[in-house]
Amino acid sequence: MNASSNLIPFKSWRFNIAEKPVKIRISRKRQVLQPSKRIEAPEPFHPITIVEAQVDVGWGNTVFIRGQGGELSWDTGIPLACLDNSTWVWLYTRADETITFKLLLNDEIWAEDDDLILAPGPRLEIKPVFPRPTR
Repeated sequence: MNASSNLIPFKSWRFNIAEKPVKIRISRKRQVLQPSKRIEAPEPFHPITIVEAQVDVGWGNTVFIRGQGGELSWDTGIPLACLDNSTWVWLYTRADETITFKLLLNDEIWAEDDDLILAPGPRLEIKPVFPRPTR
């Protein structure tokens, strides 16, 4: 048996897609769509306020923020997000007033610096210092 006998004959097929012209009808009438329900006005834009703390607090510890303005309270802290070993970030997207705040270690130990004041919108980078534990 030779190699050419194993080949399957190939037939060329021709397709002519545009055998018949296609007619497209375009309507000249304009249709005004009425909303089916009332559209609410969007909420006002608030700038993003970011506090970035550069501090290494050690494994298992967390940096918290307390203050006044926005969603902050002097009674209960909000944990900052840890980005890496020494970068902690708090971001607030609905700030419409000045924020006064201070950072805490594990929501118990206050940072040594004064209260910080931040207007809505800018990004503030700080390097807080926490007191050393006494032995």
